[in-house]
Amino acid sequence: MSDASAEQRESAPRYDFEGIDLDSDSVHADVVKLVDEGSRVLELGPATGYMSHAFVERGCTWSASSSTPRWRSKPKRSPSG
Repeated sequence: MSDASAEQRESAPRYDFEGIDLDSDSVHADVVKLVDEGSRVLELGPATGYMSHAFVERGCTWSASSSTPRWRSKPKRSPSG
């Protein structure tokens, strides 16, 4: 990885949410509420997993895939999936 790529990656915005407030009017809450409790979810590009946690908390069977090296090593699944 070039120095410029490393700098760009380190300066990229981070999405470290404590959680998603489903009572809020945020887009994130709207997306989570569109998915029925207990559904099967395939999340592409899950970032830090803040939405993933919301799906699992709603009883969803969750799987994720990403192109980043951290996630590429193996697919991620919820404990129930």
